[in-house]
Amino acid sequence: MIAGLTIFLCGLVRTYHIDEVLTKTVHEKKMLQSVNEHMEWWVGFPLIACSILAVCAVLFDRSFLFKISVLAIGTCFVILVYGILWDAGEFSWIAYHYHYVQSLKSEGFDCATKIHNFTYSGHMYTIQECECRKNKEINFDLFIMYSCELLRSQYYLHAVLGFALACAFGLSLFTLFSFVLILKRISQITTALHLDEKPLSEDFDNIHGDLYVES
Repeated sequence: MIAGLTIFLCGLVRTYHIDEVLTKTVHEKKMLQSVNEHMEWWVGFPLIACSILAVCAVLFDRSFLFKISVLAIGTCFVILVYGILWDAGEFSWIAYHYHYVQSLKSEGFDCATKIHNFTYSGHMYTIQECECRKNKEINFDLFIMYSCELLRSQYYLHAVLGFALACAFGLSLFTLFSFVLILKRISQITTALHLDEKPLSEDFDNIHGDLYVES
């Protein structure tokens, strides 16, 4: 449930930027919303629902609830695999550029946000990029349309989101196998009870029939 809430909240911050947590300008907000996949926030809903259903199944110990939980957790497992594959490319891209900036800083470069203003078709546009400079002769521009601060925020947010997705993936897989084993055990107990009762009734009928024939 905690992983589901984390994914839901991080997804909302990443997609809709509640209270302007990440973005500082209107341009950054529009740019981020155009490249984000708008998917992590709704991945949290089925995880939260599956967690509540699993807790109810354990508390009430009903075979029917366990069966529904297995079906729901299996669905969540597929959704999580889809979410991880869908977002892995973007996280790798952000992580690569973030570590590149960090490596330049370790070599003595000063990295800061560089702002470019230009006019196109009568409209004024502002573009920000992270520029790392050591002196006047050596400088590196990261052509990613992210400010240095936004790049760092995106990296940490994706790290938390990826960790939550991985935890939810592992817990869903573990819970799925556990519930399958529980259902198998319940089925074995039910079958054993049925087999124990059936011979007694058949023997009673046979004995009653033999007595009737002898009389």
